[in-house]
Amino acid sequence: MNAIFTVITLISLILLTVQNPTSVVTVMTDGVEKSISLCGKLFCIYALWYGVFELIERGGIGRLIAKILKKPVKWIFGKTDEKSSGYICMNLSANLLGLGGVATPMGIEAEKYLENEGNRFGQNMLFVLASSSIQLLPISVIGLRASFGSVNPQDIILPTLLSTAVSTITGILLVKIFCKR
Repeated sequence: MNAIFTVITLISLILLTVQNPTSVVTVMTDGVEKSISLCGKLFCIYALWYGVFELIERGGIGRLIAKILKKPVKWIFGKTDEKSSGYICMNLSANLLGLGGVATPMGIEAEKYLENEGNRFGQNMLFVLASSSIQLLPISVIGLRASFGSVNPQDIILPTLLSTAVSTITGILLVKIFCKR
């Protein structure tokens, strides 16, 4: 993918230089400015929610959620211990809120625990669920839309919910069909 993006960027830069050589620096400066602004906005959103999830984990709420969801987690992921269940629940919670960047560290930890348990099926299922993840409330995208002045940033909730529900259900079914417990 890096090679493809590099080629596309080089072709675009060459075409821009040929068509309008005086605007190359202006366009590049604008792009850098916008990307830094976007990174700052995303950083604020992720920092807030990562802090919330860190408090949940340190406060023991993650373990409580894991105990409440023990049966569904066992049905979906197979044999899991309390630690991996806690990380799985935290990962899925962050993904439900549309916070993939916040969910990633918890998903990596869950994958390590599942690997230590020898639960290859659970690893596959977590990978699929983290990739497709039903998003009840896509906070990152809503926050970005609001910061860029969208009149109704929440308009994406229903289409996002429907599309991610279909992809998640499809992923679960495919893992259940093709992966052995």
